Amino acid sequence: FVSMIIPFAVGSGIAFFLKNVIMTIEVPPGSIVLFIGVAFAITAFPVLARILTETKLLATPVGIVTISAAAVGDAAAWCLLALTVAIVSAHDPITSLYIVSHTLLTLLTNRAFYS
Repeated sequence: FVSMIIPFAVGSGIAFFLKNVIMTIEVPPGSIVLFIGVAFAITAFPVLARILTETKLLATPVGIVTISAAAVGDAAAWCLLALTVAIVSAHDPITSLYIVSHTLLTLLTNRAFYS
């Protein structure tokens, strides 16, 4: 997940400074920053797979670790993006809190169940 922090920070920084330029409708500034930050954190997985295939590194231990880490990171980033869209589309803070709490509860119960 460390590989997601820098792109998230860059995307959030860009969105923070450009939120008034890119948004024509009224959206909470935190929602814009969160959405763009998470969108930046998503890896170009097919591009990475193609690069590893063309350089014949995909079957090596380094390639396997790289593609596995990218897959896990991408799955986490897409889940975060879906959570962000759900939070942004909620029209009041109570609904947002409900979404986040149920997401965390689901993650914790699945973690306990599969451990």
